[in-house]
Amino acid sequence: IILFLINGETIEGYTGYEDMDYAFSPDSTLLVISTFSMMRGINFAVYDLETQQQLFFSGDYFAEGETAPRIAFSPDGKYLAILPEIGYPQIWGIP
Repeated sequence: IILFLINGETIEGYTGYEDMDYAFSPDSTLLVISTFSMMRGINFAVYDLETQQQLFFSGDYFAEGETAPRIAFSPDGKYLAILPEIGYPQIWGIP
């Protein structure tokens, strides 16, 4: 079980995943978590750490492969790089 705690509160508990990656934005306001599970596929979620709300969820089967996509923010926090095991890297703009 992996729990992410903000201000002593659990924002999400992740269990049953075979692989996982996460990244904090440079200003520590966002948390992105990517996961892989044979049962749930590949997905990722973006959380606002100030409000403890989920801002985005990709849904299951976001990408192909048997590992969670590796994720990283650009140094200025304006972009999120997503590198799936199979397929092309993606660069997403962060509003």
